[in-house]
Amino acid sequence: MASGASFITPILSANTTFYFEATNSGCVSNRMAVTVPVNPIPIVTDENLVICQNTNITLQAGVSSATYLWSTGVTSPSIVVSNPGNYSVWITTAQNCTVTKNFTVIEYTQPEITEVKVTDLTAEIMISGTGVFEYSIDNINFQSSPVFNFAVGGVYTCYVRETGNNCGFDIKVFVVIEYPKFFTPNGDGINDFWEIKGIGFVAQPVVSIFDRYGKLITVLNQRKRYWDGKFNSEMLPETDYWFVANLGDGFPEYKGHFTLKR
Repeated sequence: MASGASFITPILSANTTFYFEATNSGCVSNRMAVTVPVNPIPIVTDENLVICQNTNITLQAGVSSATYLWSTGVTSPSIVVSNPGNYSVWITTAQNCTVTKNFTVIEYTQPEITEVKVTDLTAEIMISGTGVFEYSIDNINFQSSPVFNFAVGGVYTCYVRETGNNCGFDIKVFVVIEYPKFFTPNGDGINDFWEIKGIGFVAQPVVSIFDRYGKLITVLNQRKRYWDGKFNSEMLPETDYWFVANLGDGFPEYKGHFTLKR
């Protein structure tokens, strides 16, 4: 019995035949063939997947006739997950070839309108949540921008929906306050009264007007919607005045100021 040098093949991508022969004291043996089979490695592609909040998704190994070991410890061809994160499966074929497939699961949360910021006749819908969102004020026409401009003040309803994976929606009622920045109560029929436009859309508005020192001048409501610039029937001086509008029905309190000009 004889032995010879060993041989390490290069990296092989297909079945390859090698030949060898032995030499002893000038005598050469017959040439022999050795075929090295190359077993194919399963082709897998890593996946990025999206789930909605409080839902689940099935992760598939995608290779048949193999054994499986998931990062969760499960040994089936697929698993069901309900939490975002990174998952992996080690796939081993009958020829003992192993490949790893990775999954990244991203969770889109249901949108929630946290606030509607109103500045003059502009409203911006503020939300929490992860996803792709669209906004509307009529639940028909949606846009990607959360900012809306209004022609008049009043009570409005805004809508937001998640469109990337249809992960829910939310709605909220809000008020747009419209009021003049100044008025001129001089009896010429132009800008003689100060009012909050659209106040008639709420049931029980209470608008308190104060002077610069915090003295209460008058209170406006559904029966008295205008101020004529007087206190106890006396004309008040030209200066700035402040107001606090309590609109009820769960709407936030609004504050602002305006100028009385003579």
